[in-house]
Amino acid sequence: MDKQLPAGMPRFWRDPAIADDHIVWGHLLHFSSLLQNSSGNAGDREEAMYASLSALLIRLGECRPRTDTARQPAAVRLAEEYLRTNIEETVTLETLANLTGLSPWHFLRLFKAAKGLPPHAFQTQLRINLARQLLREGDEIADVAYRTGFSDQCHFSRKFRQFTGATSGQYRAAQGF
Repeated sequence: MDKQLPAGMPRFWRDPAIADDHIVWGHLLHFSSLLQNSSGNAGDREEAMYASLSALLIRLGECRPRTDTARQPAAVRLAEEYLRTNIEETVTLETLANLTGLSPWHFLRLFKAAKGLPPHAFQTQLRINLARQLLREGDEIADVAYRTGFSDQCHFSRKFRQFTGATSGQYRAAQGF
């Protein structure tokens, strides 16, 4: 299979073990596009990096994630509580992995399996849920963006619409404000 390489990507990606593995190839392309286009934020790029490395190691190497089932649910609960408590902070995957005592890629796989979302997206969902509550209470959009940890009102509005299907202004207006 002769896949077209994105500009500036390593030539070893042409190796059939990588190019023919759609999962690994997809993770690597997603990660490279985030890096090249500076799209997404640091949390998105970090999660894409670990997902790529994890896919490479698990699918192409002899590495398998540890399955310490006694620690797994506790690790996810601990990380979830940390994300809820620090909702306005940008929490890195590395921070959560250190908190739980797991490697970043093992923690990411574990969290996604338990919650259906990577930690960064889960925290964004928590932020949007809090934002909806604050908007229902009549708070100003700029204040809500700040209180829920978004970098600016524009970023908040984009994410709010992405998660709810309505702009924050439309949502607030529907509440009668």
